[in-house]
Amino acid sequence: MLKLYGYFASAAIVLSSCVSKPNPFVEYYHRETNFIKASDIKEGEKLQKQHPDEDFVIDDYVLEIGFSKNKEYEEWSKTQNAKKKKFKKVKWTKNNKSYAVELNDEFSDAEIKKIKEEYETRSKAGRGIVNDDDFAEYIEQLKRDRNSTPPGKYMSLEKHSYSVTSLNDFSDYGVSLFYNNGESIRNFKFDYGRGSYEPSYLVKSYESDGIFHNDVKIFRTSTDLPTVGSHVYVDYEHEYPDITYNTTVYIPEEHFVEHKVVSFAIPAWLDVTIVEKNLEGVTFTKSTSAAKKLKKKMLPNQVKDVEYDENGNPVKKKTTTAAKTKKEPAGGMKYITYEFKNVKPFTNDRGGRGPSYNYPHLLIQYNYAQEGETKVPMTGTVEGLYSWYYGLVKQLKNDTVELKKFTQKLIAGKTTDQDKIKAIYYWVQDNIRYIAFEDGIAGFKPEECADVYNNRYGDCKGMANLLVNM
Repeated sequence: MLKLYGYFASAAIVLSSCVSKPNPFVEYYHRETNFIKASDIKEGEKLQKQHPDEDFVIDDYVLEIGFSKNKEYEEWSKTQNAKKKKFKKVKWTKNNKSYAVELNDEFSDAEIKKIKEEYETRSKAGRGIVNDDDFAEYIEQLKRDRNSTPPGKYMSLEKHSYSVTSLNDFSDYGVSLFYNNGESIRNFKFDYGRGSYEPSYLVKSYESDGIFHNDVKIFRTSTDLPTVGSHVYVDYEHEYPDITYNTTVYIPEEHFVEHKVVSFAIPAWLDVTIVEKNLEGVTFTKSTSAAKKLKKKMLPNQVKDVEYDENGNPVKKKTTTAAKTKKEPAGGMKYITYEFKNVKPFTNDRGGRGPSYNYPHLLIQYNYAQEGETKVPMTGTVEGLYSWYYGLVKQLKNDTVELKKFTQKLIAGKTTDQDKIKAIYYWVQDNIRYIAFEDGIAGFKPEECADVYNNRYGDCKGMANLLVNM
């Protein structure tokens, strides 16, 4: 086997020496084959004996979790609090061209500015013609956005960086990352030690047993590792626009982990408690130092992160824009860092209890945020938890017109409150099926009462909302 790969490596060297100009496809070929060392293969064979049931081993894993104030929330808040005026029609002139849009509703100055800009853009694209029906839908969407789920006041960013070693020849290392709508996976890179690059990837909605979960996404990609002992570095970021939904850090990964660091960078304005769960028997240390960056064994002749078209010409890469955050003042950061060793992987517990019962993990309990002289309670307190959940309930637009008509017929002839309550309660029990379709935000936010009534199904909070409105 060593001789075989020695031949391929020699062939690659001869091929590269015959090319007068750098060939992007040869460079990419080198990325995937010309990084193999005899010492890597020996180390891989050693790991293979130690972990006969594993296809890969994660050598080092560094996870840095940071928190910041979300500037997008401040912009959204200004829009919500802006004074609105009644507009029947708005007229304006720009570049000697006159425009007019029918509105018949209340709008803020910022919204009127958006409407004008959008209308001008559509007019230009349509050579002076704008589809009135399409633009009316744009106006309606603008009004709906006022009542949509607001961006989080505080946000969180996870930075993942780790190295993987293959324990077999011709391995396909796959990555599947789950996240909810509103969150994002960005800046994903593979690196064989010759320079990082962004692979092709697929993002799709999650399906489980044929049930479609439209608020849960999967980011999928993979790469080839040609020999036992060959390795790849993986880097990516997971952004949570609302800090509330980043609460759990599981220690195990899909494969055995030799060394893992989890570090929380906590700004001075944020009071959090890290709760340790199921860490009995787990080897770890804890400190107040910042995590050290993952050390990469870089090889000579590193390849720059460049994409090429089908003709081999370099293409300018698109970069992912991060959400706007407020920069934290220097010296205002506190660190809580855990270092774990020899972490066993997740196992297939299909039909068993949830992972929070069995696997070691860290819970992030958000207690308070300091806003000037005021301590703002967060979900780690009863007051903050109520405030957050009430904020979700307030977003509901419960249409009770048909429901009230039905309820009046249901309780007709009932003279006491107790009899009326019984009639409503038993009707819901007998006619509304319990189906927990808790995808993403639906795991927290109740369904509107009309949807539960018309669908004849809902989960516990959806049924509760129906009962209250009946």
